[in-house]
Amino acid sequence: MGDKAQLIICAAREAFLEKGYDGVSMDEVASRAGVAKQTVYARYASKDALFLAVVESLQGRMLSAVSAAEALPIRDRLQKIARELLDLVLDPSSLSLSRIALGASYRFPTLGHSIYGARTKKLHAVLADILEQAAKDGCLAVNDPTVAAEQFLALVRGELHLHCMYDPSFRPSRVKIERQINAGVDCFMARYGASGASSV
Repeated sequence: MGDKAQLIICAAREAFLEKGYDGVSMDEVASRAGVAKQTVYARYASKDALFLAVVESLQGRMLSAVSAAEALPIRDRLQKIARELLDLVLDPSSLSLSRIALGASYRFPTLGHSIYGARTKKLHAVLADILEQAAKDGCLAVNDPTVAAEQFLALVRGELHLHCMYDPSFRPSRVKIERQINAGVDCFMARYGASGASSV
């Protein structure tokens, strides 16, 4: 991503977090980024496209987290992935963006569809590839990596994510976060661990 594109994304992210989806204009983003309005429109044809780019920038961090720690044993790798992902999704700014996206999606279904594709399906696909390879290596007993990936992410988020989404004043302690991570990984490995596990 070029310098101007990065400036635009950072400015848009700050604006959306401060004013919500409806309160932000392309003109304001251009002003905050210190670029011409034409420069913003040259890269993002609409506010929907700009908001989607902001969401995708967060999704890029999630994909990097999932791809980390390749040399670790599968349980340790899953714990590291879970920790990185939970820290990202429970970050106050990430939660705020998720709430904004959810609210906007009710009124703009096409935007919601694009956000789901950008933020969720790609993440599921990358994680599914990791689980499929682990199964080939004999570390997991997984026949449907996509379903297993969806289940893993649901176990990791658990009730903590929902609590944080609906109660902005709630801040889980590190102890609670680690307990959620360990419980999620333990549950996943009990179902899909290669040792004594049944095939999916």
